[in-house]
Order: sequence, then structure tokens, then C-alpha cells
Amino acid sequence: MAAQSVTNSLTERHVRQREIAWDRSPITPGMRGGRYNQKGTMVLITGAPGTGKGALAKALEEYLFNHGRMVYYLGLANTIVGLDADLSAGGADRTEYLRRLGEIAHMFGDAGAIFITVASDLDDHELELLSALNRPNELIHVNVGENRFSAGKPDMQLDSVDPSALRAVHELIQTRSYLTEYFL
Repeated sequence: MAAQSVTNSLTERHVRQREIAWDRSPITPGMRGGRYNQKGTMVLITGAPGTGKGALAKALEEYLFNHGRMVYYLGLANTIVGLDADLSAGGADRTEYLRRLGEIAHMFGDAGAIFITVASDLDDHELELLSALNRPNELIHVNVGENRFSAGKPDMQLDSVDPSALRAVHELIQTRSYLTEYFL
């Protein structure tokens, strides 16, 4: 437990320092939100391997893109052969991989995009790490399959990926006011 609190405090200090030093343009998140009719956020879909979370993430990206949203899906394989090619698969490198993923999410959110990604076998501590690194942007957490998180952790729990899952996740994003709908 002590190692987790040290990691949490180091992460929080890193985020505070990053936000102070971040060289922002004069374009504010509110301006981007008005232009794109959405707020930058991270949609993280978790679960065990083979639960269909990747297919759900890609379908969500396609649906939102086809409805005029600025959205990007980043698959794990893309980072492993690209940005994370210098890392091995486990141990301390997993923390570094998640740190990099959190920073990528932060940049996409800062740009006003909806960033969608998946992660297998995430635990509470790793989820908090991603959430902290994504700040000041928010994270929507969808879990598919067995819920291994503390009470109330996932924003949405899906037993499996079926045709109604895409609609349910889209509705969650709308309810949280990340998508702005204008009617004339």
C-alpha cells in the first residue's frame, strides 16, 4: 500500500508541475468545445482479453466520427510497435506504458478530441494513474466482463459486448454532456 501512495503522490506532483509548465495557446477548452460541439475526454474500455472491448472501441470511434465528432481510437498494438517499442511487456515497463498512455490521452483531450482506448486487466491503482495523468480532462470508464474494480469505479459495466453496447456507451457520453447537441 505504501508503494501505491508514493506512486500516487509522485503522479500528482508530476501533473501539477506539467500543468504549470504547459505552454498553452490562446485557444481555450471552452473555445474548442464550442467549435467541436464536444468536450475533450478519454473513453477507457477495460476488461479481460477476448471480451470484445477492442471491437466496441472501434465501433464507437466509427459511430462518433460518422456523426461529425473529433474522435480517435488508439489500439494497444499501435503503441507497442510505435511509441512503446522501447518497452518490454511487463513489470515496471507496464507502469511506464500506462504513464505514456495517460499523457497521450491528456494531449488528445487538450486538443478537444474524444480519445478512445482499451486496456486489459487494469486494476484500481492503474486506473487512478490514467485518470490523474489525463487531468484536467475527464475519463469515462467502461468495463466489459468481470468487474474487478472497487464499488462505483466503472462509469458503465457491461456483461458482454452485444448490439446494444454501442448505443449504451454513446448515451453515457451524451448524459455526461461531453457531446453537445444543437437543434434549430
